[in-house]
Amino acid sequence: MILTYGQLEATVAAHLRIHPDRVGTLRARIKQLQKLQFPPGVNVGRGAKMAYSGAHLFQLISAFELINLGLPAATATGIVTPSWRQFAAGFGRALQNPFGTRSSDTFIRIMQYSLEDLTGGLDRKGWNSPVYIDDQESLSNDFLLRDDQRIGHSHIIICANDVVRSVIVAADRFSRIPEFVDDKEFKSWIIDYSDENYWVRAGGAWKADYEVF
Repeated sequence: MILTYGQLEATVAAHLRIHPDRVGTLRARIKQLQKLQFPPGVNVGRGAKMAYSGAHLFQLISAFELINLGLPAATATGIVTPSWRQFAAGFGRALQNPFGTRSSDTFIRIMQYSLEDLTGGLDRKGWNSPVYIDDQESLSNDFLLRDDQRIGHSHIIICANDVVRSVIVAADRFSRIPEFVDDKEFKSWIIDYSDENYWVRAGGAWKADYEVF
């Protein structure tokens, strides 16, 4: 997927429900993120004309979702950049069936532990991931089952399907991006990022993990 800056900004603004009079403020905030080298690979040199990808779009949207919750910009980008593989897997899975029922939705579960340097940040098997990909079933099992060995008890949960549905509408109505859902870049996220790694809980993958605990 190749986007102009105008398409990128219009899609982000529509998804975030930015008032038309405040789009200039959003543009300034995007520039602030670019000064943090975010999204990765974006050239912010004066006069440089940049082509943006689907990854750039969803990285910006992910960061703004976290900023909207009150996280500082540096913290939000510091979550998304190193965990983009997980975020992409979640959005890629959601893009396969964006308008399904809630029971088929995909969730991105974030565990941001600022005290990790004190705790070691390890779960029971020595695994360490700040982001997991869940569905409704795996979320229920992670939260409803008692687990006295959790390293933390507070999570940020983004419904990837809700985000994807909003972005699809924004891309169609405000950015005129053709065949958005069927873009090859998004399909590659399923192939490249959705392998059965331990942080993929959706689709029943969590069951095999829990059997050996």
